[in-house]
Amino acid sequence: MDDNSWQSVTDSLIKQAMHAGATDAEVLLRTSTRTEVVTRMGETDGVLQARETVAGLRVFSGTRSVVVSGSDISEPALAALVDAAMSRVRFAPEDPFAGLPDVDESGTSTPDLDLYDPQLESLDIEQALSLSYEAERAAFGVDPRISNSEGSECVYGCVDEVFSNSRNVYRHCRSSRIDLHVVPLAIANGVMERDSWFSSKRYLSDLADPATIGELAAHRALRRLSAVQALTCKVPVIFEARAAASLLGDLATAVSGYQIYKKSSYLCGKIGEVIGSALLNVEDNPLVPRGPGSRPFDGDGLLTRRLPIVENGRLLTYLTDTYSGRRLGVESTRNANRNPADAPMVGVSNLRLRSTDVPVGDLISEVKNGVMVTELFGFGVNTTTGSYSRGAAGIWIENGRLTYPVHEFTIASTLPLIFAGIVGIADDAHPDMRFSSPSLLISEMTIAGK
Repeated sequence: MDDNSWQSVTDSLIKQAMHAGATDAEVLLRTSTRTEVVTRMGETDGVLQARETVAGLRVFSGTRSVVVSGSDISEPALAALVDAAMSRVRFAPEDPFAGLPDVDESGTSTPDLDLYDPQLESLDIEQALSLSYEAERAAFGVDPRISNSEGSECVYGCVDEVFSNSRNVYRHCRSSRIDLHVVPLAIANGVMERDSWFSSKRYLSDLADPATIGELAAHRALRRLSAVQALTCKVPVIFEARAAASLLGDLATAVSGYQIYKKSSYLCGKIGEVIGSALLNVEDNPLVPRGPGSRPFDGDGLLTRRLPIVENGRLLTYLTDTYSGRRLGVESTRNANRNPADAPMVGVSNLRLRSTDVPVGDLISEVKNGVMVTELFGFGVNTTTGSYSRGAAGIWIENGRLTYPVHEFTIASTLPLIFAGIVGIADDAHPDMRFSSPSLLISEMTIAGK
């Protein structure tokens, strides 16, 4: 479909809803293609191709609103969707904070963030299988102890997302993505360990070399062999970059406008206050060209902007969409996320903790006795109280050197103490992740092992 065809669908829904008595209406239309190939032990393990279209209609009747959705965009189906919405909205509870954004952005154009690679429309299954085979084959070539695999997977596809509302706002974004992920198994003395590596890009030409992905995954699995249980103690902890990214997820939850107006975050009332180390600088930037989470408009149809969140340890803002912003008496930070079948919620695009030019090896050399966490398990984080306790695996550090792998331990502290305890930041953030952080050195955490 071309842009005129998309707009004819959204215009039809909105006109029908307004004619049926809605005071306002908006449409989110999303169509996507997805191909997934899986290889294991040099054989094709599965191929999946899917195409999906979903039209989501949100109607307002005064302060009442409902969302309905469907996968059929024929004229009779669109009419039925409007009828379903209007028949339900009268039973919806009144909510004085409901409604379309007050910002007038009608007629404004969306920026081009270079998110669509036409080459991915024509990528065929054989080419994808070749990428997947190469990554796994490279992992097996690193060491004889890499003798099994959970497989290699290549996933790619394109998405068209169209937003329109009854206030003459129309947005269209076309994007693409390709992911390559491999999970080798290292086996020695009857013990098996797994790890993985990946690349995720908007353009096929930007994808990391499959052999490099496989080799990195193999080395990560090998370094976990002969792991022992860590001792119980209080020591410095380095969160390796991928593990550190989870801390950004915890922070994003704690600064969500929905958590704040419900008073279910430890950061309630902390705007303008120091919440972490002076080294802590965090921003959400949806305008990164080809970025993994980049988007020109949010789930409310508002044009997105770069948003500093924490600067030198000081909290600058909460993340809000139109609804949570109204509940808090502030403007939307344009962080609405939305699926067509649901109302908007707060989310992020490219959430990044600012890197330094310090190699991760320099952080390790600063630790006399501690641990580098390479993987986290479980869900022991409470962003209401700030308590933190998660299962972990990693590598023990002695006299500034990585020594032996450790597993079957937990790391515990609180989010305030973790963010305040950042005493070192490296230069190794993974650019392919929406939550992207370099490795972090935390001054002290409790290790619970044997």
